[in-house]
Amino acid sequence: MSKGAMGIALLTLFLLACGLQPVAAQETVMRLDYVVIRESPDGQGRPSRSVIARTRFVAPDGRMRTEDRDAADPNRVLSISISDENRDETILLDPNTKTAVRRRNVRQQAERGIPVFGTFAPVRGEKENLGARTIQGFECQGYRNTFPQGQQTEHWFCVDPQSGRKFLGSMRAQLADGRDWWQEDLQKITRNVPVEPGFFEVPPDFRIEDR
Repeated sequence: MSKGAMGIALLTLFLLACGLQPVAAQETVMRLDYVVIRESPDGQGRPSRSVIARTRFVAPDGRMRTEDRDAADPNRVLSISISDENRDETILLDPNTKTAVRRRNVRQQAERGIPVFGTFAPVRGEKENLGARTIQGFECQGYRNTFPQGQQTEHWFCVDPQSGRKFLGSMRAQLADGRDWWQEDLQKITRNVPVEPGFFEVPPDFRIEDR
């Protein structure tokens, strides 16, 4: 054992002997900030427009946490979800009821057209390559999907040159009558953002429901 490793081991034993727990190391992640504009009818059938501030935290190993807040009131949290591409699962957290709804086999569900937390993955329909464009300094590749009912989705995926990881640069969803009902655009990328241990895990006081 090296002197450095022995020192860490002795420090850990000392903390445990004193009744203290060693502090887990923070990790750094990439933060992506988006603006989401959603157009949907209200309870009376009238058009309703909402603006969401969306933040995604992406770890090097593929774990991701997405936080949606009211753009007019950043303190108002609308939803929190965490996902792990290696486990192929997505979890939606409800802080009010302390419930975590977990969806496993997300890729398989998306291929079958099953909505995952209210959105459809653009895997069915006619796919068109839109070429490349630059978004926030990153080169992104675009694709348009046209579905049998006439709806269209347009996604622009970028690649981080440092990690090689793909991320969303822009997204549009359009109804058959040509109206946009969902727009999502990348605004800013921040690297090496420190997060606390357990940031990508379900809080211990939450109840997990599998669906």
